[in-house]
Amino acid sequence: LPIDALASTVWVEEFDVSPDGSQIAYKSAKSGTYDIWIAPTAGGEPTRLTDMPGREMFPQFSPDGRWIAFEADLGGVNVRDLYLVPAAGGDVVQLTDHPLSDAGAMWSSDSRQIYFSTGMFWDSSIAAVDIATREIRRVRSGGGSASLSPDQTMFVFTGNPKRDDDDQSNRDIYV
Repeated sequence: LPIDALASTVWVEEFDVSPDGSQIAYKSAKSGTYDIWIAPTAGGEPTRLTDMPGREMFPQFSPDGRWIAFEADLGGVNVRDLYLVPAAGGDVVQLTDHPLSDAGAMWSSDSRQIYFSTGMFWDSSIAAVDIATREIRRVRSGGGSASLSPDQTMFVFTGNPKRDDDDQSNRDIYV
């Protein structure tokens, strides 16, 4: 984006570039709260995609470019759920609704499911939600801060093998 476009934007962070490189989705407080915005990479006016109470953050384009997954903390207490919004704009769809955080959206290559870390739900698991049915299934228990490999054959994640999770210094990396 040109420097003048960046300078006129308020608090831009947590962005993703569309698969075809034509758009950027990002979090901004331009409207007074954190919302998801989209802007053409060639320049032009940004468009606000979300207008929810609370904070919307960490936008991720689907591989087919049709959807943007994001996290939202509607209660303001850092309890996040996953949502979808069409990249072209439209109604927001809630994917998860758990009492503890769901975060770290990772799209499958066919854009049909999103993997995510459940942050204490199901014993700190990696889960997947089917975009069409909204069905959630556990993929791996004990995984937090996960990352999906480019070939989608494995997850890398952190975990604490101790039952007493108070010892946060004992995090290890697993595949």
